[in-house]
Amino acid sequence: LTSLSLKPEDITWGTTVQGTVTLNNPAVDDVVVNLKSSNQALAPIQENVTIPAGKKEANFEFSIPKDGSNYPKGATVEIAASYQGITKPTSLTLKPQESAKPELTSLVLKPEDITWGTTVQGTVTLNNPAVDDVVVNLKSSDRYLAPVQTNVTIPAGETKGIFEFSI
Repeated sequence: LTSLSLKPEDITWGTTVQGTVTLNNPAVDDVVVNLKSSNQALAPIQENVTIPAGKKEANFEFSIPKDGSNYPKGATVEIAASYQGITKPTSLTLKPQESAKPELTSLVLKPEDITWGTTVQGTVTLNNPAVDDVVVNLKSSDRYLAPVQTNVTIPAGETKGIFEFSI
């Protein structure tokens, strides 16, 4: 066994991956190469692939799940092919899925009825938990009437950031 390769090189969520195992010489008899994935949920590969007699390589396919939202930081999966005590490892890296990146979905101010001397609490909300701290910039159209701070940080793993100001 001389190599294990995966294509395409840029593997994303929902991609069908083609793997190829290669021998240094054509197989005299059918050769069964064992395959292993470190995460069958993300890279559900078959247990083995057969290189037919007279051939040097065999292909196999597997599909990466379309939904990567459970992996906001992405994921790396180790794939290995083994034959006669020789193991050829490779890995595939899945970047965070675009839809898993947090987006600002709302800004809510309370209380709704604001009078002079009122302390207002603002809440900014993301559609997905922040992978890293997210800084949301704030701006008031009138800094004298509504003197908000310049930003609020939503901590990693959270979806809300809270700030206050007084009228």
